Amino acid sequence: MQRVEPSAFAGTLGRLRSAKQVSLVIVDTPGRFGPDVALVLREASLCLVPVKPSILDVEAARPTVEQLRLLKRQFAFVLNQCNPTTQARTLDAATALVSTGALAPAMVATHSDFLDSMTMAQGVTELAPKGKAAVEVRLLWPWIKAQLGGAKA
Repeated sequence: MQRVEPSAFAGTLGRLRSAKQVSLVIVDTPGRFGPDVALVLREASLCLVPVKPSILDVEAARPTVEQLRLLKRQFAFVLNQCNPTTQARTLDAATALVSTGALAPAMVATHSDFLDSMTMAQGVTELAPKGKAAVEVRLLWPWIKAQLGGAKA
């Protein structure tokens, strides 16, 4: 993992690509769209927009989606922090998001493994490989990979 200032992102990425040091770069940006985020998104092949299943979160994603369209970036929503026992809100959010853009077919529920893995600087597939969170991530990955044109896992 490497920290890079947004202003240096394009150059750093270019050097890594030309040296064939990377085949996949995943960048986590702040939840608000701004000039720094725009610098990073200009380089993106695919932008995943995590959205909680609430009308407020669906609406909050609209400015980012507008900017992604202006930048002509491929994007998709990922329903995140879904309640695994009551799915009505998740279905409502999915319906609203599909009308705005692509929606990843796998949804991510709220699991303590996500929080625990962050505190341990691991992914959920490392922390609890057989846990529900890891299963959801594994269901999401093939779709992401297909959107990227078959990037290496």
